[in-house]
Amino acid sequence: MENIKAEKLKNNLRIGASSIKLLGTFIVILLTFSLNIAVFLIAYNNSDFGKIIFVGLIILNSLLILATHMYSNQMAQYTPLVVSALVFLAFWGTLLTIELAFPVLYPKQFASIVDIRNRFFSKAEHDHVSNLVYENKFFQKVTHIENKEETGYRMSWHKPGHFYVYYGYEPNLKRKYENHLIWNSRGYFDKEYSLIKPENTFRIVVIGDSYVESVQVPLDKTFHKIIEKDLNSEIDKTAPTAFEVIALGSSGTGQKKNFVTLSTEALIYSPDLVIVTLCSNDVCDDDPQLKSKYDLLSNIVTPMTRNLMYHGYFALAFATKTFQDVRRNETLTSPELLQWTKTDQKEISVAWQNTLSTIKSSSEFCRDRGIIFLLTYVGSDIEVKYSIDPRKTEEAIGSMGSGYANLQWDFEKTLRMVRSYCLKNDIAFISLQEPLTVAQRKTGLSVFGDHYSFFGHEMASKILLCAIRNLLSPQAETHRKNVEELCHKEFKSDF
Repeated sequence: MENIKAEKLKNNLRIGASSIKLLGTFIVILLTFSLNIAVFLIAYNNSDFGKIIFVGLIILNSLLILATHMYSNQMAQYTPLVVSALVFLAFWGTLLTIELAFPVLYPKQFASIVDIRNRFFSKAEHDHVSNLVYENKFFQKVTHIENKEETGYRMSWHKPGHFYVYYGYEPNLKRKYENHLIWNSRGYFDKEYSLIKPENTFRIVVIGDSYVESVQVPLDKTFHKIIEKDLNSEIDKTAPTAFEVIALGSSGTGQKKNFVTLSTEALIYSPDLVIVTLCSNDVCDDDPQLKSKYDLLSNIVTPMTRNLMYHGYFALAFATKTFQDVRRNETLTSPELLQWTKTDQKEISVAWQNTLSTIKSSSEFCRDRGIIFLLTYVGSDIEVKYSIDPRKTEEAIGSMGSGYANLQWDFEKTLRMVRSYCLKNDIAFISLQEPLTVAQRKTGLSVFGDHYSFFGHEMASKILLCAIRNLLSPQAETHRKNVEELCHKEFKSDF
């Protein structure tokens, strides 16, 4: 009986020892994995020398293996450390080998990825497209600016104090140009504004995507800076004694991100009026599935691919872009365009309700804090073109692929829905779409190029300036409900 108990105790001890050993193995593997990932992420986020990061990780795992062998007698239980370090050594080594071999084995593919990278990040390697260069020197007074000459014109996206070049084409001038800019201390394309609002100053904060970001034009030609200049030129001796129009624009943001910007960054500036812009693709930006399809069909370089190129991981960037191209071929129609079909698309209808609900949250957020709120629809090139020449626009859409064949279009559908929602929920709203169409039809000048043209910014500022005046007038409460009607009428009378 005692022998049976002793044997059972030994078995339990063996099981316990095995469990402890297994747990120890798991912990060692987890720690090795965590160490490798942590070192990679820290280096990746603070350096753009991608291949050197791989070399550093190879050295790190080699040192782990060497240290284990040096103390093998005392650290025999750490054999899993050697195995896991060898796995990561092979992993980082394979990635490094692929990156080094890629330009040799696939020179054409390598050249194509390098060309894409140069368009994003390196002016030094970019062909000089024009002698028309906008420097934005007057506005770019930013502390801690990284000297662009010292960094070889390496460009950074929304990195405070860093340099960026936009290469554009102005449709009305019919000229290529460069717009040189430096992101301000908060990472936006705008002047520096004190976080503390000056006395007797009326502050307007404009929130939105790339239409507010406005890197396509010099800062003094953006609609928000034109508005700021015009408002300050009209000031009389009564308060306020100054107007400030602060732009918080970042491309690719929908209404969900706009609400985050409103509730965090915009609030810091103590705004008196907030203008939130609405773009037709916001419904895609707010919905992950629609966003994925939209990016694919827009041939947008994804953030992952862009970051890989920035760090010099050209083989990995080529792989992610190729995967994106394959998925694009499987997607037949753009979700942004499908919102304008006469037949309702359930997925898009649901997504729009979510976007509108977020807009309502933004409006209520401002109302609860005594901030005037204005929702502004920025319009789109295709809506303007359809309004001017429906048949030609439908033919152009039909030529985009078989997925667009036999679709019936209603390009006023989205605006009707947004207007109805704003009226129902008492949200001040104005669309720039119709006035921009009037301006293009009457003058023959394009209001859109890549986003707003120079002329488009000028027209957008004119419409919004009217809306702001009405919202600040003694009859503001009455005007708030019909501000769009008033300003559209005034704009048309000027043409």
